[in-house]
Amino acid sequence: MTALLDIASEGMRRSARAIDTIARNIANVETEGYRAQRHDPSTGVDQARTGMSQSPLRQGSPEEGSASDVDLATEFVDLRCQQTTYDANAAVIRVGDRMIGELLDLVG
Repeated sequence: MTALLDIASEGMRRSARAIDTIARNIANVETEGYRAQRHDPSTGVDQARTGMSQSPLRQGSPEEGSASDVDLATEFVDLRCQQTTYDANAAVIRVGDRMIGELLDLVG
């Protein structure tokens, strides 16, 4: 049971880190030369967003002095996906907590 809770809490931490990256992208939407980042959960590192994850209108790297390559539509879709992932992991933790509580009631 504790492994289940550990996995769910790690999923919540990874979603929170991805949400931080998305928030940084949204905050820099008007910053000249800013390159949108993507959080890679397997390495825990933020990397430059590339190719297919961007809107076709915003592909390519911005040149120095040009507008950022942040696509708000992509960021908001990613934000919603991360919110759903976070909520799902929180639900697993709530169910696990309830199961442990009922088990302790039976034993105690």
